Amino acid sequence: MFQKLFYLSIFLDLSQIQILIPFLAKFEMQKIVTVIVILGVMFDSRLVNNMKSNFTGDHKKYLLILIAFIVMSVPFGVYPGNSLSFIIEVYWKTLVGYFLILAYISTDEDINKLIWSYVLAIGFLSLTIINDSDSGRLAINEDVFDANDTAFLLLLGLPFLVWKFISLKGINKYFVAVLLIATMVALVKTNSRGAFLGLIAVYLVTITQINRLQVGGLGKIIIASVIVIGVTVYYGGDVYFDRISTLLEPSKDYNVSDTHGRIQIWERGLDMMLSNPFFGVGVDNFISADGMLYADIGARYQAAHNSFIQVGAEIGVIGLLMFILLIWRSVKPISIMLNTESYMSVDNSFLINGSAIVGSWVAYVVSGSFLSAAFISSFYFLLAMSTVYIKIASSKDEISGDV
Repeated sequence: MFQKLFYLSIFLDLSQIQILIPFLAKFEMQKIVTVIVILGVMFDSRLVNNMKSNFTGDHKKYLLILIAFIVMSVPFGVYPGNSLSFIIEVYWKTLVGYFLILAYISTDEDINKLIWSYVLAIGFLSLTIINDSDSGRLAINEDVFDANDTAFLLLLGLPFLVWKFISLKGINKYFVAVLLIATMVALVKTNSRGAFLGLIAVYLVTITQINRLQVGGLGKIIIASVIVIGVTVYYGGDVYFDRISTLLEPSKDYNVSDTHGRIQIWERGLDMMLSNPFFGVGVDNFISADGMLYADIGARYQAAHNSFIQVGAEIGVIGLLMFILLIWRSVKPISIMLNTESYMSVDNSFLINGSAIVGSWVAYVVSGSFLSAAFISSFYFLLAMSTVYIKIASSKDEISGDV
């Protein structure tokens, strides 16, 4: 029972169902299910052992150091009360989600079910926001997830949908095809330029992975290309392409020339990091620091719009290094496995899942470079999935000792 409720909790969290359907929020379904799942860990020694077994190696070391600098940044920040509130009201819940994945996921089959929960959540999210859309840019909720945030969440799930579609047969393949197309449509309708760059990166990585399989690779690449181009052209329209075309003339874009544009925000973020290299301006304090420290040059309390600059500015250089190392040590071992000849088969579910994880990390790095997404739950979801995946591969001796 606890295992099934765990997958339900993942779906409820990643589908943003309580934001999309406010009526359900009154029942606090997500909170109730999560509490039950936590109780399952407390009363099942096997789950506790899974958590301990999975929380090892470089991921454990780097994450603990990252958490330490997040905590230590509080008293040294520009607004300690805000940082403390973030930790005790938001961040601890994110960490609980991370450790629940480590507890409940321990086999290939568990990972497959986790990915199915993710795929269904992203599909539900896409279909719901398309159905509720108006003439403007598509978004979950402007107060919580604006168009760019929405596009980012969809993009992270896209590689999992793509690889599910490639690997499945029969009715399940058609079902996932519907979810995949819906996600593409929703992604395009956000009109997000950062997501567009992320989509190109995901596309290039995916066709490279498909080509490496050498099993009908060319045909699958052609199909993928037609779908991406077709959906983009049909649903994007002139508005979308006019917005994307501004990327070709960066000097005319406000992000380059304006005080409130990304380039100058990034410059201020780098200055925050260099001026406070050890503990930064305090976790979740970038917006406050921007307005408080740079008001004389016209800054007006803006977000970092770059996850890496956000981390460096908020918790310092060492915290940024740990953040980067967590991503690197998630991608590198899986990439080693994907380049092993014995895995070259589209029927190998372990390869399929690994390919999707790498693709999602690429999406995170590229699009996350245009958003403040350093401490959101999606990062820790992907990190936990990578941690367990690598642990399973290592225990099966399917990756070298370099893992």
